[in-house]
Amino acid sequence: MTKHRWEHAHDWLDHRFAEMESDIQTQLMAVEVDDALITFQRLRTFSKELASQLDGDQIQNRFQSDMDADGFFDVLIKDEYPKGECPDCGEDIPEFATPGESCENCEHVFTESRPNDD
Repeated sequence: MTKHRWEHAHDWLDHRFAEMESDIQTQLMAVEVDDALITFQRLRTFSKELASQLDGDQIQNRFQSDMDADGFFDVLIKDEYPKGECPDCGEDIPEFATPGESCENCEHVFTESRPNDD
């Protein structure tokens, strides 16, 4: 399991395209504009081809603030805990929980594991 919501910058970019496509499909279905949807699908194909020519650093350099706002850089905490459960109450930790968030059941604050320096 990854420590972050997206494994790579390309995955985040693809997620953003999928969100835009879903939004446009919803809007277009309301007015039944099939040609506009076909045009968007062609644009998405072109964009994916273009993105495949970029490395992760190039995507991050261009979209860093958007990626940050989407939580791309957030460390996910669930895998830091045995069985992905709160150590105090045993409640399942939400998939996208990050350090500093608390358990919805008992308010235990989740932290990243740290090596013992004793």
